[in-house]
Amino acid sequence: MKHGLIPARTVFFVDDNHSDRKIFEFAIRELAPESRVRSFAHSDILDVLDADLITAPGTPFLIFIDINLIPGEGTVLIRNIREIHDGQHLHIIAMSGQSDPEVWRRSYESGANLFWEKPMNLDQMMSELSGILRLGDRFPVLKDWVNA
Repeated sequence: MKHGLIPARTVFFVDDNHSDRKIFEFAIRELAPESRVRSFAHSDILDVLDADLITAPGTPFLIFIDINLIPGEGTVLIRNIREIHDGQHLHIIAMSGQSDPEVWRRSYESGANLFWEKPMNLDQMMSELSGILRLGDRFPVLKDWVNA
């Protein structure tokens, strides 16, 4: 499956589902082989918040967070990252397997740049991830457009 040249990114993925983490890692490595990918389970959330980890070389450009980790935890994690690293160049994508507008609203209110409804098949996931990775620095503009 060809998706064209996608620049290397540092990507963090936080999801409590082991299978989702493995599929995501595979998809990113296929789409952007030069990218650095780290995935975290719910029990590793504190690692994501570690200031040295976030501010070190290889700072995550994108952080994908399952909004439904443990009820409420996804939005809390997004808020904490925004509070600790406000103004830094981190783009947060909240994810969920459901398309509930309330979940979207909570995601944006907590500080997510984008809400992504996780696709149910690999081809669709690859296509949508390709588009997300190509957004580059346009996330704030996208958020403003979505909230308009």
